[in-house]
Amino acid sequence: MPTTQDLCNFPNLQSLRNIEQLIAMQTRSQTRSKNSTHLRKAGKKVKKFINKCKPVVAQKARNYLYKKKGGIIPRNKPFSFQQDKGGRWFFEGRPEFTQKTRTDMPVKPGDHRRHIIPSHLLLDSFTSYINENPKTIESKVDKFIKDRGVKHRGTTLADKLKAVSKYLQNNEKNLFPESGGENIAIGFLTKDLETTLKHCDSYFESGKKRTKIDDETISELKNKLKILKQKSYPSADATKVKNNLIDLLLESLDNMQGDDYEDVKLFVKESIIPSLELDLNKSPGMKNQNSKVLEIFENLYQIKNRGGLDFFDVMDEFLDLPQK
Repeated sequence: MPTTQDLCNFPNLQSLRNIEQLIAMQTRSQTRSKNSTHLRKAGKKVKKFINKCKPVVAQKARNYLYKKKGGIIPRNKPFSFQQDKGGRWFFEGRPEFTQKTRTDMPVKPGDHRRHIIPSHLLLDSFTSYINENPKTIESKVDKFIKDRGVKHRGTTLADKLKAVSKYLQNNEKNLFPESGGENIAIGFLTKDLETTLKHCDSYFESGKKRTKIDDETISELKNKLKILKQKSYPSADATKVKNNLIDLLLESLDNMQGDDYEDVKLFVKESIIPSLELDLNKSPGMKNQNSKVLEIFENLYQIKNRGGLDFFDVMDEFLDLPQK
């Protein structure tokens, strides 16, 4: 896997194409594929398609989102942290931008304040960290609030978790104004792919011998992708883009003969989905920021999926994200 120094030395790092090549380099080092040539070709083809289709999706999704109710997007549920009956924490809604952020970063109609590192990844990794560290989380949160001067109402742990999340949501070093439709439309596909993988994980666990590409687990994944093609997205063009991408995924699965289910899952989870989610600031001269973004992005995925890192150590780097 490339080191941080390798990333910093990568030529023309501000190029989205080079960034996606770096992601591919990282992914290939993690994947246990027994047929790496097919996997490499499939990943390259899918990433090229993603990069090409995003502007089309952005245009159609923007028209869809702003044509109703005078261009106002319906609000989500009020943001909050809660515990289920088993004591595990989960969140609802999304943190709002503060008035300071709105003033510091005004946007024109049709644009959004876009997160370079996605806000849902911050929330998902934070929630995973909370649930993995129930005995120490409150003291960690208290220290972060004190050190950073985070303002909050209420004294419960839920109040504090909400305040920390809102503070991270409003990290202006992680924001830039640009078209909002692109992220929203691509977000539909990201969530659908994650749901499909969860279903196939359960299917795999119910029959642990289902491992080969031509066995039942892979067939189930392909069937779910075909069903996903029947789902309508916000516009006809967005649906067409989604279906074309799924066709490429299906073609990739056909080319991965001999790989087991875990290889296929890694390909979708650690190559395709991150390529959809990463939202780099495309301004020129962002070499230092882009290299640090990749590092933080990978660390947050590790916290979310496997643990083993301190969330607040990663946030120290996140809050000091380079601006060039």
